[in-house]
Amino acid sequence: MKRIALAVLAIIITTPVWGVNPLTGYGVRIKDIALVEGARPNQLRGLGLVTGLKDTGERSDDSTAYLLMKNMLRSFGVIPHDGLSDLSENTAAVMVFAEIPPFAKPGTRLDVHVAAVGGAESLQGGMLVQAPLHGADGKIYAVAQGAITTGSFSFRGEAANIIRGTSTTVGLISQGAIVEAEIPVTMLRNQYLYLNLKYPDFTTAARVADAINAGPLFQEGIPAKPAAAIDAATIRLEVPENHREEARLVQLITQIEGMYVEPDQVARIVVNERTGTIVIGQHVRISTVAVAHGGLSVVISEAPEIVQPQPFSETGETRVAPRTGIGVEEATARTHVIPGGVTVSELANALNALGASPRDIIAILQAIKTAGALQAELTIM
Repeated sequence: MKRIALAVLAIIITTPVWGVNPLTGYGVRIKDIALVEGARPNQLRGLGLVTGLKDTGERSDDSTAYLLMKNMLRSFGVIPHDGLSDLSENTAAVMVFAEIPPFAKPGTRLDVHVAAVGGAESLQGGMLVQAPLHGADGKIYAVAQGAITTGSFSFRGEAANIIRGTSTTVGLISQGAIVEAEIPVTMLRNQYLYLNLKYPDFTTAARVADAINAGPLFQEGIPAKPAAAIDAATIRLEVPENHREEARLVQLITQIEGMYVEPDQVARIVVNERTGTIVIGQHVRISTVAVAHGGLSVVISEAPEIVQPQPFSETGETRVAPRTGIGVEEATARTHVIPGGVTVSELANALNALGASPRDIIAILQAIKTAGALQAELTIM
């Protein structure tokens, strides 16, 4: 089995939890681990019609694309007849998706994803007809239109077809949507500004609050300790009245986002058995345990032999006689003692000393976890 290096995440904290010097590379900005409540993106969706397909669209006369085409023709003052089957083969109904960021103004362009909802075989080369995009409240916030790229292609004949890429029925329209209405954003609740951690953690929330309280915020009217962690995900910041106007509030948020803190981590090991990737967090610890690991190799070979009848024999026929060889080889198991409280690097060295492959290491970690010696979460993807 091909050896794949063990991936290890080891971070050594040698600086305080706040006031971290950005030149040293330790700590992260608050803006990278927290979001201002209210300043969040929103998802948009809509139903659209794709035209210009080369006989790869929907073929049924009662398909969604057929109904959309009839409605579109009526909007142009054209009374459609019942025989639109040939036209429907060049059209397809699609779901249209986009994500609008906070503070997006009318005229801002967004990327659009489309996915066929009917029996279309491919969207390659198609053009999305202008489609409204709705928010969760049912209001229209953007419109989408443009040429679709799938990043895939397909060719078909009478008896075979070839597809290259992930899918030809899902595509992208780069900058294909235009924002028509701004989604209102409310950042202040009464006199408080709230920061929400992307990964809730009590220790990290407390560190963020301590960093804000120790930081050089505006002195005029700012309380001595304006920030407080109210739960594992939320930091509440008291904003005085003279800082609630938009310009001064933006300056206050800018100062807070630029502060550095060291987020805490849960002791966790993440393994991906499909790719052989293993990631070990810095807080992982193992109690004293002895590990023995050995392998069993089985080799099966086939060497069929052709058997013929005797010369000048009047009976008998040529046949193939199976010949199978089986060999079994068991590797000598090596026992390695892993002392308690080892660090990430020591754990990696101990596992590599066993000569184990990544798949073997996954099995070893599972066994250590079952034995109750692994003081960390084991997540298998």
